[in-house]
Order: sequence, then C-alpha cells, then structure tokens
Amino acid sequence: MRTKGFRILLTIIIFAPCFLAAELNKVVSIGSNDLNYLFFKVAGAVLDEDGAVYVLDSKGFFLRKYDARGVFVREIGRHGQGPGDFSNVLSGMCLDQDIYVLDAGNSRIVEIGRDLNVRSSLRVDRQARHLVKMDDRFYMVASRQGGPFSEIVICDTRGKFKRTFFENRPAYMDGTPPAGMDLALWKMYADLSMAVDKGSQEVAVAFRYPGQRCEIFLHALDGRFLRRIDIDHPIRYDFPAFRLKWPLSFPGRSQLISLGSAHFLSPGKMLLEYWLETYESNRAVNQQKYLLVVDTASGKVIHKEPIDPMIEIMDARGNFLCGRQEDGDITSVVVYRLIY
Repeated sequence: MRTKGFRILLTIIIFAPCFLAAELNKVVSIGSNDLNYLFFKVAGAVLDEDGAVYVLDSKGFFLRKYDARGVFVREIGRHGQGPGDFSNVLSGMCLDQDIYVLDAGNSRIVEIGRDLNVRSSLRVDRQARHLVKMDDRFYMVASRQGGPFSEIVICDTRGKFKRTFFENRPAYMDGTPPAGMDLALWKMYADLSMAVDKGSQEVAVAFRYPGQRCEIFLHALDGRFLRRIDIDHPIRYDFPAFRLKWPLSFPGRSQLISLGSAHFLSPGKMLLEYWLETYESNRAVNQQKYLLVVDTASGKVIHKEPIDPMIEIMDARGNFLCGRQEDGDITSVVVYRLIY
C-alpha cells in the first residue's frame, strides 16, 4: 500500500505553478492481501472533503472507511436483510452529509453516518442502479416499467416515488422493441450514465453506447430539459447494428464506442470515461480508454487524457478522482489527481 498525505498534496496543488503538465497521478493506493485491504468486487468508492475514502464491496458485502493516508478505519456489513446487512445486488453509493448505499437486492437505500453507524433505511419500489442525492431528492437510473429503455427516477428522502424523466432512446434503436434475447440486447445498449452538479443544479444524462454523436442531455433538478451538448467522436463512427440482433454475427472487423461513468468536476466542467474498442471477429484486439473533460457551456472537449483500461473512475471531487484499478490479482482503490 502506497500513501501520501492528501491534505498536504492539496496544499501543494493550490500553490503549484500554473504550468504543470496535464497528467493523472496516484495520490493514495489502497489494496493488498491484508484482510483489511483486500477487495473482492468494488461497487463504489467515494471521497469526502477531508480525503477519507469509503469503499463498498458487492461480493464481500461490506462498507469500509480509510483515512486520507489510506489507513483502514472501520468496516461494517454482512450478507443479509437486517440493519447493517447488504444483499448480493449492491448498485452503488453516494456521499452527501451521510453515506447512502443503494441496496437494490433488498429494495432499499441505506443511510449510514460517516462514522459507519447505520442511521436508517428507506424502501424504494424500483430496481435501480446508480444513486445520487441532491437536497431532498434521490436520482437513480432504472429500466422503464413495461419497456426496455432506461430512465431517470426521482424519489424523496422517504423513498416515495416522485417522477421520471428522460424517456429517450439512442437514434439507432428505431421502431418497435423486439422480444426475447434481442430485447435483452436492446436493454443493454440503451443504458444511461448520469451525473448531478450541485453547483449549477443540473442533471446530465448520456447514452452509454452512443451512435454517430456522443450526446449529453442537461436537465433541471425537476427533470425539465434544458439543452443538449454534442461531442464528435475521434473516428467516423456508426453504432454496429449487428449487436442488436441475437445471435451476434460479427463481421471481420468492427468498432464499439462506449461511455463509462460521468462526473462533474466543477460547475460547467464534466468528466467522461470514453472507450474505443476494436474487434476482429468476436475478439477485442485493441482497447483505448480516455478521460474527457467537457465544457458544458460550449460542448468542447478541453482535455483528453489516455488512461489504463483497467482503471474505472467512481467519484470526483474537484481535481481529485477516486476509482478502482485492477493490477494482476489485486484490486486497488486509488485516489488520483488530474491536472489539466
């Protein structure tokens, strides 16, 4: 486990010369075969304002806290349905004043203090994934009831359903939804990424598998559509239509573009994980992954950072990113510093 002082580094960044080159550097890396640092399947990792790291593991059924140096503080959780228990379907977490875990298998959101004491839980009636809390509302991505496409669900802090918005589908999904295995493929490729900006009070939604253009749809907190941002792909691209029909019949060569998570770095600045994969028949022969920083006012990509495909970003706080990194048999949770 390699550690550096998070607060000290933050001070260095604030007073560092403005000509620092754009780069993604490790600040703290947490992960080893030691029991308190061993992860099985990281479902979420978030940073608080003091640099502490909270890690949710969906296979180990635990939530852990580490300090800003990456030192283990406490763990809670086990498999079950009682207070402090988690199911085998943990769909993410978010941080507000407290920590909120989306325990989809138990159809609830669990509120946990930063000291890892369970405060309460509330029932939710939708099988959702991804969770963000903003003021007195929760925002989740869920499959639309009775249909294959995803939408954004809003509920209050008691778990009561308020409304849904964003019933769009990618442009290449035209016509009547199919049935059977074809429907399962449509569900997969109609999935969404979402981010909420507390500064600008906006909700950003994007298709995880875009078509000819990468589109970001910005909404007000009540779901009203505000505007759309279009981002050009680095290659001429059409979604490979054969992926929507089962069984898959791969051509000799194809490409697939996808978006991972989306995060607001600051008001007006978004971070996107951008994948470009090249296939020969059914085998991926090249994988390129980038972090894109997008100006949401102009739609311009103001920074493009190639990163290791084994890194998955799970949270952002200013220029600090928190994510999962696979390194051989060891899964690590790493805090990175992005300067651009």
